[in-house]
Amino acid sequence: MFFKRKPKPVAPGGFTDLHLHLLPAVDDGPADLEQALALHAGLRTLGYERFVATPHRYPRRFPLSTPERAAAALDELTAALGAGDAGELGIGAEYMFEPELIALAAEGRLRGLNGSRYVLVEFPKSLSAQPLPEMLFRLRTAGVVPVLAHPERWTYLMEDRDILERVVDGQSALLQLDLPSLAGKNGGNVKRHAVALLKEGMVDIVASDAHSPKDLELVYKGLMVARSLLSESDFIRLACETPRAIFDDAALI
Repeated sequence: MFFKRKPKPVAPGGFTDLHLHLLPAVDDGPADLEQALALHAGLRTLGYERFVATPHRYPRRFPLSTPERAAAALDELTAALGAGDAGELGIGAEYMFEPELIALAAEGRLRGLNGSRYVLVEFPKSLSAQPLPEMLFRLRTAGVVPVLAHPERWTYLMEDRDILERVVDGQSALLQLDLPSLAGKNGGNVKRHAVALLKEGMVDIVASDAHSPKDLELVYKGLMVARSLLSESDFIRLACETPRAIFDDAALI
């Protein structure tokens, strides 16, 4: 089974996962269809009802993760899940921020989360935080709403909180926190950053960023930590309401 012991139901359920490496044999997610199905089943157990598969779109590191391959993998997974209790499944991508991203956004060639205006973006570890507001402004000008993946893992951003606060206060992007970070997956410093971001109200979305069934225990623990740190209404907003609004392409900022 996916969990060390049967997990308690994570109320209220009805979760939407906007950052998830679910497609088989596309990037560093599930190696095959069997693992993908196991990951999906485990997330359903935790109360997830909607899923957006977000394969890495970073050609230098993941040359096989192309739109065509991702679409084929999605078709394979959808067929295997059948018409049963599979929930809703969409597709997006996780983009690495590079200069080309601005041009792709201007040309309308970025794949939004479930086809929405919201695009999941991660930043390289070596990037300075200083140009971030300008980069985000240019994406917004192109009609894209950036969703910044796991800011708790960006050391330079956590050390320059003025920049992060400008991003949040200026509503130039949404911040997505990885649930496994709350369970210590990425080390103690990242966990402390994640807890601080939650307590300070700077997070808009929590997501699994799961890559295999082995991550399910950490996702569960992260959900429980988030529930313990947040009010019920804030937990529902971060895990259910805002992700669902993005899934439906509703206007948020």
